[in-house]
Amino acid sequence: MDLLTSNAAQGAARTTDDDAALYDSYSARARAVASLLIELPPEEREGLSAVIDLASPGRRDTREKVLALQDVLMGWTAGEIAPEDALKTYRAALGRRKTTLQG
Repeated sequence: MDLLTSNAAQGAARTTDDDAALYDSYSARARAVASLLIELPPEEREGLSAVIDLASPGRRDTREKVLALQDVLMGWTAGEIAPEDALKTYRAALGRRKTTLQG
């Protein structure tokens, strides 16, 4: 939950060029990522860590990255996505989001 909300906040701050909000949201996201990865069993860390790194909001594709991460984390939490499939699932979700939101 903390990762989803901080990721979305970071995306919003990036798209509005709000430096103070970007700093706060970046810090919150870093704490949420650390907390999640520390709590995960070792066999789940690698796949989810790769997705989290790729899904960090940037200057481009911010909305799509935020929503694709949401798709993966919700699916993983529900037991629908195995950690080893997280990266492949994220890339597919990102592609779908780009097609849907830009097309």
